Amino acid sequence: MNMTKKWIVPVAGCLAVLASAKQPAVAKAMADKPNVVLIYADDFGWGDLRCHNDRPEHFRYTPNLDRMFSEGIELKNYMTHAVCSPSRAGLLTGRHYANVGAGPRTGGTLPNDIRNMAKDFQSAGYKTGAFGKWHNSLPNFPEDGNGKRVDYNKVAKFNELYGEKTLDLNNNIFENHKGWKWGEGVNAYGFDRWVGFYAGGGDHWTHYVDWHHDADWWHDRKYRADERGYRTDLITTHATAFIEQNKDRPFFCYVPQEAVHSPIQLKRSDLIEFCEKLESELGIKGQWDYVSDIVSPKSGRRLGDVEKMRFDRRGEFKLSSIDPKNEHFSPLIYAAYVYTLDKSIGTLVKTLEDTGLAENTIIVFASDNGATPEGINLPFKGKKHTLWDGGVHVPAAIWWPGTFDRNSKYYAKNNQFEGMISYLDLYPTLLAMSGNPCLAKGIDGKNCWSNLQMDTEPRPDSIDDAEFWMWLDHGMVRTSKWKLFYSESTGRIELYDLEADIAEKKNVSAANPEVTQALVKRYREWINNNNYAMSWMTIPKENISHPDPAPVGEVLEVTAVQIAPIKNPDRDGVFVRLSNGIGWEEEYDAYIHADDRIEFDIFVCEDSDVMQGCYYNPGNGWNPFYTDRNGLNQDGIPVSKVELPKGKWTRQVVGIGNYCPGTIPVNYIALQHKQPATYHYYLDNVVVRKKDGGIRSVIWQSEKNFAPIIYRYKKQNHNSFEKARAVDGFPFESISVSVLNK
Repeated sequence: MNMTKKWIVPVAGCLAVLASAKQPAVAKAMADKPNVVLIYADDFGWGDLRCHNDRPEHFRYTPNLDRMFSEGIELKNYMTHAVCSPSRAGLLTGRHYANVGAGPRTGGTLPNDIRNMAKDFQSAGYKTGAFGKWHNSLPNFPEDGNGKRVDYNKVAKFNELYGEKTLDLNNNIFENHKGWKWGEGVNAYGFDRWVGFYAGGGDHWTHYVDWHHDADWWHDRKYRADERGYRTDLITTHATAFIEQNKDRPFFCYVPQEAVHSPIQLKRSDLIEFCEKLESELGIKGQWDYVSDIVSPKSGRRLGDVEKMRFDRRGEFKLSSIDPKNEHFSPLIYAAYVYTLDKSIGTLVKTLEDTGLAENTIIVFASDNGATPEGINLPFKGKKHTLWDGGVHVPAAIWWPGTFDRNSKYYAKNNQFEGMISYLDLYPTLLAMSGNPCLAKGIDGKNCWSNLQMDTEPRPDSIDDAEFWMWLDHGMVRTSKWKLFYSESTGRIELYDLEADIAEKKNVSAANPEVTQALVKRYREWINNNNYAMSWMTIPKENISHPDPAPVGEVLEVTAVQIAPIKNPDRDGVFVRLSNGIGWEEEYDAYIHADDRIEFDIFVCEDSDVMQGCYYNPGNGWNPFYTDRNGLNQDGIPVSKVELPKGKWTRQVVGIGNYCPGTIPVNYIALQHKQPATYHYYLDNVVVRKKDGGIRSVIWQSEKNFAPIIYRYKKQNHNSFEKARAVDGFPFESISVSVLNK
């Protein structure tokens, strides 16, 4: 026993000594790891930087960004998506938005069962924070209990400032009027600290968001709409506080600013300061004298007397009302808005310098997509919401003072990295730069750190290194040299040589048939191998899990008498809303995914005059989604033009994946034959099917799926046939949609 005791004490003592010796070593190793500050601007175009665009008529003044692009390494060929939430999803996860149910459109809920950048930094011992715009999921139920479901029609009141009915913006209660399930909250995605908003954009002072019809501002899991201030300043203040609070340990600070997304709003002090800088730094004189005397056509107030300036579409100083030709007032105001973003970046960098952290911090700047028409994308063609380079080729830079900057070995003569790098690459690349493991498996992005260090191309000009995009009615594939636009339904095939034609002016597909064919083949392989289902491409029959019609029980009977020609079916056809659809209860699984397809069974009766022009059509909002140029069935024929056999059930399968991550709130039967005729059809089993064969949503299978019928004609809705028929030119004498028990 004594011997045992003698052994226990020394061993325990050794362990204690070893532990105490190890702790400082671990602490030192952690302290030596670089911090990461990732600044993600919103709608910031290539020409919104002064170092890219010094035209006097554009008024750009961005000294802090110019410094970063001058002292750091500019990523000359940084590519992103054409709109915000898909690019954010790809940035955080390193996965193509189509693989996480997050694009090509905005919205949806990013799945939280996969790794992301924040989770990996957190696992590596970093403190993690996000400050600004999230736009990748829905809010959690407020931790303090100040949230509830409400009936918008009963509680909303007209708000003169916004020109529409809103919920109470001053009660600090988040009122969920749409009935969606509460989300997990941003903290659940790997962020220790979170301050910001969930939607796409909102009022800079009240936090009002028209999608929610309520204020949208959060501190971690708490709803804090009572915190007021100018949003860009608030985001900056909370981000700098996070940096200062964690100066003694490594941190990952994600700053997705709202600027320069709409609404365009400014503090009076910022506009004055900007005009003074134009004069003192650029020699552009008299701008405050000019702008301060502008009188609001809405209120009659002089701009110089207003503290909170609103220039958006409902604003007191609406840009298009004051400067419809975009000649002076509009570009000046927008440039001032850009300046507020630049000031924020200057504050963040100064905080790093003042705390002695600058040389141990990797600073990254990028934009989520190209600029809107208010911004500048020159020299590129296109804008946000397009796959031209103006929508997807944006400013980006990495600055790690003393380690990766303009004095680095391969950048002494030129601090511009010419290789093609994308938003999908930042996750693995930043983990590698900071000496931390990327724990995600099977991601689409590349670790480009060695390429950045050696100034080599991450994607040599090879078809195998191509990057892919999808949009509403076409797709795009890009290598470091070539860029191809493709749509099977419209026949669009355009090829651009980006080395010779960065403005994408000359389609060279005819002169380069082998390259064109190879890229078309590669794009189709990418779509089909992933079993994506675009409405503008034919779904291969081997990718269809349920090809055969299976009507059973109740079916829809459609009869109609058309008495006048329909010259333009997409514009002048009649669309009968019959169902809202169901199956949207689970938030992630609720939304359309890129591999979803529409199925419906249809039967043409013997007494029907027409065998085409009657079909199911999902609504894009209230607008029908399928057109004569968009909506190919499994035989490659637009569903609006399919010549159906009489007396036989067929199943039509049409892609809906390019609608991801939307829901389908409106569902139509389209009636749009070009000539007068009688219709007699049956429909059944209208569903959204997943690629694995499961059903995501039932649109119509029985009478319980009915919604009150609405007749849509020339973009107007009518809740009775009599009202629709009273419209001049309405082409139908009768329309009947009823349930038949087969």
